[in-house]
Amino acid sequence: MSGVKEEKELWQEVREVRQEVNNFRKETYEEFKQVREEIHRVEVSLREELNRIDKKFTTLMLIVIFLIIFLNQNALEFIFRVFGLVK
Repeated sequence: MSGVKEEKELWQEVREVRQEVNNFRKETYEEFKQVREEIHRVEVSLREELNRIDKKFTTLMLIVIFLIIFLNQNALEFIFRVFGLVK
């Protein structure tokens, strides 16, 4: 009789451990999902910020090139020579 009782108790413990493992899996999966969503939000935010900075840089570079050409007419001739437009 004692052996049967111990076996039932062992199987009960096995079921409890399995339930704990399943609960842990569910919790871990939910946390993993939340982390992935947060990573996605940060990635989207960074892409938007990089696009904004890229547009700003392009605008500033065009302004600098325009000012160099406008303030120094020899620079325009030099640029044409570099690109092979004037010999």
